[in-house]
Amino acid sequence: MEAHAGTIGITTGRARKPRVNRFELFRESIRLRREQRARRAHALRTNGAQASFVAGSEHTHLLPRGKGF
Repeated sequence: MEAHAGTIGITTGRARKPRVNRFELFRESIRLRREQRARRAHALRTNGAQASFVAGSEHTHLLPRGKGF
């Protein structure tokens, strides 16, 4: 072997850590929000809008709130 054989390196297949693409993260968050909104709208269409209170009742605090809150 030669004296300067230490200059030869063994690579791991990737030179550096991949960069975070902030624009892609932003687009993904928008996509997730749209999907969530669509799921919520579909649930309202399927199950109908239900009031989480009884008008004029003094026991409204005992009724469970809707899942959208």
